[in-house]
Amino acid sequence: MEPNYFKDKFGKPSVDLWQVRECLSNYNVDGTYGRIEFDCVFDTNHPQATIYRNQMDYICGVCSSSDNQSTLNARFEQWLAQKNMSEPEECRHINPLDAHGDGAELVYWPDIEGKPLLYRGFVHFVYGKPETLKSWFALKLLKEADVRVWDFENGVIGTKNRLLSLGIQHSQANGYASPQDKNEILARVSHYEKSAPDILVIDGFSGFAQVMGINPDSNNEVMTAFGEVFVPLKKAGVTVVIIDHLPKDSMTFDYPIGAQAKKSQADVAFFFKATADANKVEIFVSKDRHGLLNARSDAGAGQRKLGSLHLISTGKTMEISVRPTYSVELDGQEIKEVDAELMTSIHDYVAAHPNSSKTAIETALEGKNQRIRNCISLMVDSGSLVVKFGSGGSHLLSIGNPLDLEWKPLTRGGHS
Repeated sequence: MEPNYFKDKFGKPSVDLWQVRECLSNYNVDGTYGRIEFDCVFDTNHPQATIYRNQMDYICGVCSSSDNQSTLNARFEQWLAQKNMSEPEECRHINPLDAHGDGAELVYWPDIEGKPLLYRGFVHFVYGKPETLKSWFALKLLKEADVRVWDFENGVIGTKNRLLSLGIQHSQANGYASPQDKNEILARVSHYEKSAPDILVIDGFSGFAQVMGINPDSNNEVMTAFGEVFVPLKKAGVTVVIIDHLPKDSMTFDYPIGAQAKKSQADVAFFFKATADANKVEIFVSKDRHGLLNARSDAGAGQRKLGSLHLISTGKTMEISVRPTYSVELDGQEIKEVDAELMTSIHDYVAAHPNSSKTAIETALEGKNQRIRNCISLMVDSGSLVVKFGSGGSHLLSIGNPLDLEWKPLTRGGHS
């Protein structure tokens, strides 16, 4: 058999170790040939142990027709060891294309359309100003998964009251703890590595940092916490939800309070923004490493609106849900979701108050007058509102056809 020559793009005979292994793994032994030969030797001074053709060296030696690829590979690895050329285990490389699985998967916290918000086995930051329903959002996870809660803010009684309000069953609430020192935290991480829960909620990061003995404003110390706590949990497949804050007087929505390493090391960052309604917050995605949430969010620079969180009283208990961002069409024309909501309010008002003037509608509803007038104009064009002429030539509005809005959860191709 002719020797196997390996050349780089410059024509120089050269090959790395992984290429030799690949050649051997794909070599089909033919009984007509008695040996496989490499017309090369190792240059032990080369940093990647590259092979150069200097002299004939039979790597695998004589093989029979019954030898297979695994035998050849074993001989090659033995030859490397004899030459003291084996790659140290800590220096081994892998090929990402050989990885199993399809990548990140959204699994937990489904919105009202059934589409989950949290990735399995990744780190999520949920941040915003006080009273933006962040803890409520996290505690709802107890209804659907095996959850551990590390509470550094609310206390056991405050947490109990919220669990009761959400209708969490006693058997679902056994995973509460309030770690008191770093050793306890690391011991819990070690235990979770052996027996992993589905989700760990940390409420909130400032208290966690204090117990860990790190400065939450220091990028280096936050990175240390990730290395000691969050990276091992990710490797164990635990989904991590960390609740954090914005400064009370902050006008910047892009980062949680403290070190920017929080966001850079997290896989996902949700910003919860307050609205005029204390029981509704808007959810924005300010980071999505895997892009599946971005595809469901309003396009735009910085944060992308994913939807809105609603806390609704049903009597004795509270229901919490996420309404996604929608694309809306009226008679085939795409309109903004905020305009569609305003049109619905206009339609409801006119249905209850026939023969209303534009001024009366503007006075009754929230929103800029020009936006209300633009919506009325579109509704008249679609036939959902009918104009009648009153005394003095005034325009009065009544209900016409049903308001035929087509709502679809927003989705876009690709990653942002």
